[in-house]
Amino acid sequence: KSFDEKLSLKTNDIYLKLKLNNNSINININNPKIYYDNKFVDLSKIDVNLNLIKFIKNENSIKNIQIDTKENSIKALTTFINSYKFDIPRFVIFNQIQSGNIQAKTNIFFDEKNQNKFIYEIKGKVNNAKLNTFNGNFISNFEFNFEIKDQIFNFNNINFQYDNVDFQSKKINVTKIGNNFEVKGDLNNKKGLIKLNLFSNLFNINLDFFEKKEISAETENEFSFKINSSRSIKNLNLKSKLKFDEIFTNKKYQDLIYLKDGIIKTEYNENNLSVLVQSKYLFFEDEGKNISNEKNDLNLQIVKKNKEN
Repeated sequence: KSFDEKLSLKTNDIYLKLKLNNNSINININNPKIYYDNKFVDLSKIDVNLNLIKFIKNENSIKNIQIDTKENSIKALTTFINSYKFDIPRFVIFNQIQSGNIQAKTNIFFDEKNQNKFIYEIKGKVNNAKLNTFNGNFISNFEFNFEIKDQIFNFNNINFQYDNVDFQSKKINVTKIGNNFEVKGDLNNKKGLIKLNLFSNLFNINLDFFEKKEISAETENEFSFKINSSRSIKNLNLKSKLKFDEIFTNKKYQDLIYLKDGIIKTEYNENNLSVLVQSKYLFFEDEGKNISNEKNDLNLQIVKKNKEN
């Protein structure tokens, strides 16, 4: 097997273990550094498993390689991985990360007949990361666990801050199909001050019928979409549930009432938007008068179809 001549390995201790019971040789390398040109990645260990018989015959003998890294900068690690033809930096999430640290364990399994063919599994954790979104905004304090197998990327225990709001996600799954990516996951935030245009900015949805003020709210969201080769979001599907204390509509539509103690359920599919508002309402002229009326219930549905304003 041929290797990139720009790759080099610096190490102190190398251990060989002969296992006759399964005809294998294990090479253990502790605390090495792997270089690509002048850049390097800190590793905690490399384990190489060889077929003993093929090794003696000077044939392709590598069964698998395990590489465990120490904590490295994401940019440094993805540069190394890409040099070994994994193309991880071309995966859109890692490519959008501006800074942060990563620790990973990589297992590479080689084809017995053709060692230029292999499959790989990568597990690890990212922390203290900063992510550039597709509309030029930034996600900070980004941390998550990940598992990558061939063209499937699974992320879980995700936490980040966007527009000064803390978000969590149990899981986000990404599948690479050709030059495109299919993304599916959930996203929630606990009660806090958020801007209603936060989601419209993040997913490029027009919610101009609500006033752009901070509101006290919590949200639960499920989404799916595709990312094409030009990094544009397509086929967005979104289901969202927002519980709020008070909310105000855009005054160009009405300026008589505002909403209180309600729920907004939003569904967005193929550029069609449906918003269901279930809430109490109060007149602006009664604001601050502590007036309560159980009959002041509002059920409002807003529908915007494809290409409509």
